[in-house]
Amino acid sequence: NYTGNIEKWSHYLKPENLFVGCYDDINLRPAEMLMDLFEFLGVTVDEKFVSPKATQVINGTGPSRIPAEYKTMLDDIFKEEKERIKVSYDRSWT
Repeated sequence: NYTGNIEKWSHYLKPENLFVGCYDDINLRPAEMLMDLFEFLGVTVDEKFVSPKATQVINGTGPSRIPAEYKTMLDDIFKEEKERIKVSYDRSWT
């Protein structure tokens, strides 16, 4: 329960001290994710501080595909969770 874990940490941390990110963002847009993190930390947001290694695949395993029937099932199971993340933390994934 991703949002449950975030809510638990939220009891101990102020909102400005809790960065919520998604693995998909790291995987699909690593440089932008780093700049989001820079902004959260209050440091200079500039691509010149993003190392080329940030977009380099290391130990890549290649894409994996979830069969359509299981993807539909998982989308249904996690629909509310994904919506809470989107609304509460301005994050979403497919």
